Amino acid sequence: LQRLLGYPTPRYAHLPVAVNPAPAPGENLLTNGDFSNDLTGWLFAANGTTSSASVSNGEAVINITTAGTNAWEPQFVKDGFALISGQQYTVSFQARAATNRNIQLFVNTGPNNYASFFTQSVPLTTAMQTFTYTFTANANDDNARIDFNCGGNTANVIIDNVSIITGSVAPVTYVLTVNGGSGSGNYEAGAGVNITANAAPAGKVFDKWTGDVAHIANVNSASTTITMPATPVSI
Repeated sequence: LQRLLGYPTPRYAHLPVAVNPAPAPGENLLTNGDFSNDLTGWLFAANGTTSSASVSNGEAVINITTAGTNAWEPQFVKDGFALISGQQYTVSFQARAATNRNIQLFVNTGPNNYASFFTQSVPLTTAMQTFTYTFTANANDDNARIDFNCGGNTANVIIDNVSIITGSVAPVTYVLTVNGGSGSGNYEAGAGVNITANAAPAGKVFDKWTGDVAHIANVNSASTTITMPATPVSI
């Protein structure tokens, strides 16, 4: 069998949960988002990879020995919550990885057709960071799901304190300081920011960016982009 949108039929390590009743405003739609009850209510799909999920020190750990080339190979999933068309929601979680890598956050309609409510590439570092995103549901769904897609990289992923609440919150931004160039400002995690070095003095040429360069697309280019992590950056 083949799932729509190119997603293969997953092989879950846990049984699906029942649909939750509508929460009060501001209440987390997701149960056990802090993994205080182990992986109860969460699903893990290796999808042909050698990988697993467990809880250690109150955090969900996705252990990856081999990963597929697709974002969902493997994936860590929770379903069974309701979204209302036109309603704004805020999804928040903490995450880090064994080495710097990206994962994909995918809020979707689940087995109906896996249509996207919200998709975001999330830049992880080895430090635990808090990520917060706001989206508006474009359809009603009484069995929506959230996927943490961890394919394309074998660095282990650690996730904690996952929530989806009704309404918006003030976006969390982080300071980007570009010394000797343009692009400084306050940006949300995951934002792509154009940065440009000032013109080199007479007789000199641009060499490379220095400082917090882990998320710069091309450190050797005077004009490039940086994907903002969930931490202040100075370059």
